This record gives sequence, C-alpha cells and structure tokens, in this order.
Amino acid sequence: MLTLNTAIEASKRLLVSQFIPVILGEIGIGKTSRVLKELGDYLLALLGVKEVERIVFPCNYLSREDFVINALNKGKLTSFITDLLPRYSGKDKAFLIVFDDYTKSSKEIDAIITSLIEFGGVTGTDYKLPFHTYFAFTGNRLSDRSNDRKLPQHLINRTGLFECLFGDEDRKAWKTWAFQNNIHEFVIAFLNHFTDQFTCEEADHNGVKRTPRQWEKVSKVFSSLSDEEKRSPLVSTLASAFVGEGSARAFAGFVKLVNQLPDISKILAKDPSIKAVSEIQILHLITQSLVNRCETEEDIEASIHFFSDTCGAREFTNTFIRDLLTKKPELVKTVAITRFRTENKDFVI
Repeated sequence: MLTLNTAIEASKRLLVSQFIPVILGEIGIGKTSRVLKELGDYLLALLGVKEVERIVFPCNYLSREDFVINALNKGKLTSFITDLLPRYSGKDKAFLIVFDDYTKSSKEIDAIITSLIEFGGVTGTDYKLPFHTYFAFTGNRLSDRSNDRKLPQHLINRTGLFECLFGDEDRKAWKTWAFQNNIHEFVIAFLNHFTDQFTCEEADHNGVKRTPRQWEKVSKVFSSLSDEEKRSPLVSTLASAFVGEGSARAFAGFVKLVNQLPDISKILAKDPSIKAVSEIQILHLITQSLVNRCETEEDIEASIHFFSDTCGAREFTNTFIRDLLTKKPELVKTVAITRFRTENKDFVI
C-alpha cells in the first residue's frame, strides 16, 4: 500500500492533468494539513498565480443547505449560493477546495458536490466556480472502522483514488512539521526512538488510538507542565487520555531518563569532564536538546565532537545534522556543516 507521502506526490500529477485526487488513509496521520500545504504550494508554483486560496469543507458536518439556501423571491422558490463557495472573476488567483472527511459525509451532499466537480457550478443556480479552481478529497479507509461510508461510484469514476498508510517517509515529513510547529523535543525524541509508536492498527478498549495528531496533543499538554510535574506520574495520566495507557507509560518512562542527561551546556563548551553516553534512548534526548540549543558555529562543532569523538556514535551525528538543518535550515551554509558534508560524502540530508 502507498505511503501518504507517495499519495501526495501522485496527487500533484493528477492536478496537472486536471484530475481530482482522493486520499484515503488512517485517522489523524495529517492528510488534510499536508494536502492543503503541499498541493496548494504546488499549484502556486505550477500556475504562476499570486495566491492560492485554500478552502476546507468539513464534509462530516455539512448538509445541502450549507451550500444552497432555498428562499422565496416574488413568491417563487429560488436557490441562492451561500458564501461557502468562492466568488472571483480574475485569473491571478487560484482556489484549492478540499472536501475533507468525505467518507463521513451525508449522502445528501453527493449531488451538489458532483455538480461542482463535473459542471463547475451548482445545478439550478447561476453559480459558476472561479477560473483556476482545483479539488481534492480526503477520507478514512473502511478498514479503519470509524463509521465511514464507501464513496459513491459516480464520484469514484470522476476522481483518482489513493489508499495509503503512514510510512517511513511520512515520519520524516512529520518531523519537519513538528519542528515548524514547536512540538516538544521530548515527544520528537521519543518518536525518533520508538518509531512504532506513531500509529496503531487497533484502538484500545476505550477507543483511544495513537496517531500523529494525538501525539501533537500530548506535546501541548506536556509543554504546559512545570519541570516538577514533568517528572511526576501526571505525565502518564495525561498522555493516556490521547494515546492510550501503554504508550503513555512508555512515554512517561522515557521522560524520566532526562534525569540521566549530561549537562548540555558542558557539551557545548567541550568540557573534558563530559563522559561518553551509550544508551540509545538518552542519545535521542541529547540530540533533540542540542538541536534546540545550537545557534553558532561553535555549538555545531561541539555537538559533532560529542557524538563522533566522545561517544563514537556516528549515526547520531548524522541524525543531529539532519534534524538541525530541518529545524534551522539557515545553518546549512555554516563552516561547520560545510566541513562535515565535505568529510562525509555519503551523508544525505
């Protein structure tokens, strides 16, 4: 089965050919946010317009009346289009309309959505979509058992459907997103180490299922705790509300390893008293702590020295450099990074 990353790339090719992508995948893996960001950015570059307005229709909440209001006009029943649909007459702006969670929608909106994508307007009205309007659909798989319906055949025949899973490529994409959205460094470090904790096939007995979206919630709550609370049983209790008891216990146990971290300031100062670290979980925590702290040539050099020379952990040197450049791409031109890449020709960002 495809990864979400592959489905996104394939969707771009459909847009070029004026076809409509449908991406079905697990709950909470970032389908909607990635479609909006990546397909919108792609259209912006492809069309050369000044702006791409990105519109999300939360289809699980919409009814036909949300699109069209029926009203009396001089005693006659007339349809009026609501402000939900875009109105624009120029050619320097494009629209990306995402029908989100369509597999959870009511069947009563099928006809009006079909009218929009097939005829570029709403049957029974004089409404026409603006020039440069593109569509995408997202939804969940029937196998996710989240009360979703199968897409009607007439919509399937007018779209290109991709069913996907959250894979290794998606974990890398999530990390980029996580750095940009201030996901807590401990959550990033935990998921770097326990990659199988991103998602799970089955929800727990209460229906709680871990997903990237749920880990974002863990990050927000964890970030709000005091230093003392972050070392208390409260971490496991709060995390279990979002990712289930087993994952919550694993995360809380991981967080407690912070007490074993060496002094990050001493690492950056190349203090000779800093001892080598061999435990992988702690190295993951150190990596993210250094990524957050590094700002200068000297910081980068000291971090590389710690991983490569003090710990002899080449793979963590690579992880550190990749994550640092993901979070702070402006550092790519520093002498320290240039030297590292020159000395390590096999290194790929």
